[in-house]
Amino acid sequence: TAFREAVLGEEYRKKQKVAKTVLDEAALNIENLFGYQLHQAPADHFTQSKFKDSYYLVNKIRDGAHCARVNATDGAATRGLLMVVLSFVYCSNYDNSNHKMPEKELKKQLDNLHKWDSAKATQETFGVSSLQDILDLFVKQHYLVREKDTRADHQKESVLEAGPRAFIEIGRKQLVSFSYQAAGMDVDPVAIQAIEDEQAEEEGGGEDEEGGGDGEEES
Repeated sequence: TAFREAVLGEEYRKKQKVAKTVLDEAALNIENLFGYQLHQAPADHFTQSKFKDSYYLVNKIRDGAHCARVNATDGAATRGLLMVVLSFVYCSNYDNSNHKMPEKELKKQLDNLHKWDSAKATQETFGVSSLQDILDLFVKQHYLVREKDTRADHQKESVLEAGPRAFIEIGRKQLVSFSYQAAGMDVDPVAIQAIEDEQAEEEGGGEDEEGGGDGEEES
């Protein structure tokens, strides 16, 4: 921060450089030993201070047997619901440019897919007792970002958007492709090309490559 820079000056910058060197070395060792990659939250998309020093382990292992074992573990239903939630949010027409969706509207859409009136059944299936708990969990895990937005009538409402883990572990192309496939439609190549063009511009500016995680990672 400006305060620490003013107080520590060059010493602070040296410490920051040392920390980056240590993290870079740790990331290399993790990838070599376990096949996981360490990624930072994409700064161009997530400017909030809470994401500045956030790092995520991403599973890049493509072995089919490994992926099958990961997907067979507890939590498969929650991971499936996560994909549905993210596709709703990312492909929402509420805010096409920023891919946001009012939380109230998302709950309505999810109510059409599943009845959440049984806390016991929800607990047994997803490990928490309510839809609100599930959404709160996705926010806590950085798959979703929750913010307040001002509607046209000047009322405040809770709005959700895809978070940094969604960008890094899953990727925008996968979210769009999943949305088309879930609707029984062929994936629109124009939509995919638009995302690839956007990614190419971002990578030209040095942003981390996104997407491709096959399993459940820890932040």
